[in-house]
Amino acid sequence: MEINFYNKKVEKFLRSIDKVLRPRVAKALDLLEVRGNNLQMPYSKALGGGLFELRIIGVNQIRFIYTFNKNQAYILHAFVKKTEQISKKDIDYSKTQLKVLRKI
Repeated sequence: MEINFYNKKVEKFLRSIDKVLRPRVAKALDLLEVRGNNLQMPYSKALGGGLFELRIIGVNQIRFIYTFNKNQAYILHAFVKKTEQISKKDIDYSKTQLKVLRKI
């Protein structure tokens, strides 16, 4: 399955990831590419409304919010998770990006 980074903000975040964490991020993205919508916990979790989180767990917890569209995965948002739950702001931003994607 092809993975697309939906916007420049996601691409910028990806480039900013610490060199120590890059192999773990690459592994998680590879798993998403190979397993697609069959990827499950602990790597992926459904958030509802067509959104999923790709989970990179460690001292710094990284999250990629993604969706599936036309047999492709789209990374809509990426961030370092600092609280136990994903913030409403991050979910709302991801939903906005999803709405724009679905209009294309």
